[in-house]
Amino acid sequence: MPETRGPDVQQYTLASQRTSRSEVCPPAATLGNSRRELILMLVTVAIAGLIVTVGRSAIQSAASMYSLADGASPFWLPSHAWLLYVCVPAVVISAMLVFIAPGLFLASALGATRSWSWWLLCGVALGTVVLSAATAVIQRIAGIPLTGTSFLLVVFGCNAAAAAIAWSRVMRTGRPAIPRFAARNALEGAVALSVILVVLLPKFIWENFNGDGADALEVARLLLHQAMPFWPAGAGTVGNFPGITSMLFAYPAAWFVRAFGALEISARAPLLLALLATHAAIVALAEVRDRDTDAARRTLDTGERLLIWAALLVYTIILAYSATYSPYSADIAIPGAQDTMLVALFAATILAVASDQAGWMILFGLLSYFALPNGLVLLGILWVAVLLVYRPVPRRIVIALGTLIIACVVLGRLLPYLLQRVGSPPPGSEYGRDQLLNRVLMVQLTDWRRFLYVLVPCGIAPAVAIFLWRRQDSLGRVIALLITGYFAFTYVQAYSKLHYYIPVMLLPIALYWRVAPDERKQRIEWRIAALAGLVGALILALPKRGAPMTWARRVASEIQIRVPGYDTSSPEEFRAADTLVLLFPMSWDRHVPKTLGNSPLVWNYYLHHDMGIPSEHTNYVVQPVDMSLPAGFHPIGQQGDYTMLVRSDSVLANDRSQKLPIDPGSPLFLVPRDILFDYATASNGAPIHDVLDALGRRGIDLRRFMNHRDPGPR
Repeated sequence: MPETRGPDVQQYTLASQRTSRSEVCPPAATLGNSRRELILMLVTVAIAGLIVTVGRSAIQSAASMYSLADGASPFWLPSHAWLLYVCVPAVVISAMLVFIAPGLFLASALGATRSWSWWLLCGVALGTVVLSAATAVIQRIAGIPLTGTSFLLVVFGCNAAAAAIAWSRVMRTGRPAIPRFAARNALEGAVALSVILVVLLPKFIWENFNGDGADALEVARLLLHQAMPFWPAGAGTVGNFPGITSMLFAYPAAWFVRAFGALEISARAPLLLALLATHAAIVALAEVRDRDTDAARRTLDTGERLLIWAALLVYTIILAYSATYSPYSADIAIPGAQDTMLVALFAATILAVASDQAGWMILFGLLSYFALPNGLVLLGILWVAVLLVYRPVPRRIVIALGTLIIACVVLGRLLPYLLQRVGSPPPGSEYGRDQLLNRVLMVQLTDWRRFLYVLVPCGIAPAVAIFLWRRQDSLGRVIALLITGYFAFTYVQAYSKLHYYIPVMLLPIALYWRVAPDERKQRIEWRIAALAGLVGALILALPKRGAPMTWARRVASEIQIRVPGYDTSSPEEFRAADTLVLLFPMSWDRHVPKTLGNSPLVWNYYLHHDMGIPSEHTNYVVQPVDMSLPAGFHPIGQQGDYTMLVRSDSVLANDRSQKLPIDPGSPLFLVPRDILFDYATASNGAPIHDVLDALGRRGIDLRRFMNHRDPGPR
């Protein structure tokens, strides 16, 4: 039954029909192959589980060597090569496999093995749901956080249960247990992800959190104590994030936090999983057959798949250095991991539409909605694009997709109410309706630099494919319309951010390889163009300064918060930490970076971890207002129930006036701070137009229905 392992959707449909006729009595040879495939997968997962169990300490040891980040060459440390460049990638990649293996087994049981890419995407989606739900249920029954060995036992149990289901189903139907070339593709992915991790190791493992990274870590830690990643009342500023439409990232991040501890790499490792899924989605979109033609599409060869990995490396460098709200550094955890996973899930939704599989489309579409607010925007544009250019129009899928969009809108309104009814904390308001409306009602039309946000991250050459309308088939035109429509939606926003463009940074890569010619000579020219574009993109993407940011530990070592509860994510402790803004303002304050500023979450994280650099004495103390003052300290302000105390005003003045390295990444992607934080009246010189003001001058006053625009970090 070789047909069932081809990359094409239509090919798989025919093969699955043949398979269904043989379910009663599958050939003995097929059963033997399926049995061997399942055993091979079980052995692989078992070995990966052993590596994670034994090697978790290697991650913690590597993280404790953070002082190496301040050396002359933090990106190349041959004296620690075995630990940093062999053990760390091996453990992280093995952990990824063990975490998504339950989903992969279930994908095999459901017959989603037509190609490596589809199997992986289905496995990631199912694994996210199954492992997260199982962990929450067992943690609730146990009444204690599941971390370390106890969490790994849950993971192994989920793997065993999913493997049993797969074994029963595959043995009954005779379907392949794993897709063709799975071992080869898995090895390619493991090597590529290891290269990305090694190239950017100090950024993954040692660089201090910025505000977004600390936010990601603390939300993931919250899942160690409750089922939903929403903060209880009274948690202060941190309680604004996440919302219903931005919560999905927390669950994969929590897996790594449970396995490795509350380390920087735990919040950032999900990007590697997102890159793996995104690569699979790009390959699948390039290979899937179109409904309006019977011609088979060419399967990408090894060189072309590696070129896609190279494009993802360039993209990751841009994320790691330039996609940030902080003047000091970008953080891989957010927006990188969060936005990249959205692209993978949404691309899988397109694949489900192309293969006429409503069930998978609903699963991927819902996960896209819970990943980020622009997931709903992308689903809406997809629905319109399918109606306009997809032929023949898949009426059943169009109806299902429209119903899904309506259901997402209803869920967004209903879920907060239901969560409160069952005693769960309500979702945060950071991506609330009014903020989104304010975002799209301030427009500009002539900031031409934003076209580079598409052109460079995809590797330059793939952007050309958007305009090759005649070369595009029906599905290719859907992708082209998606890119165009989403870019237009984002481009006109006056206060647009670099990470808003991530979907249109990646989708052109799939379109480029989809329209690539089949003729050998032209195909070689296509590859050369892609390689040349990647070299140029890499040069443009490199930051002015590549060293990781490490000074937050030193500042945090001078701070003490005399309120217990950090280990249990107590809302009182985090509300007390907000008082630190009396020392150093938030990173979006107008005076930063002329004066030192950062999120209180950053200081709070490092002062509670023994990785902080010891100081001779504490200079800053946060404590309840009714607590007696420690000797030598005096108050400088009060916020709510907590007082900010300082020992030495001269030390405070010196800390505030530090001239720290400013690292905005590549100058090409520098977004002015007044655009990042809604301060500007012009966007890079382009006039900004307030739609509400324009309507008001015509007698249509909509401001009374909306809250005042509130600058914020996302």
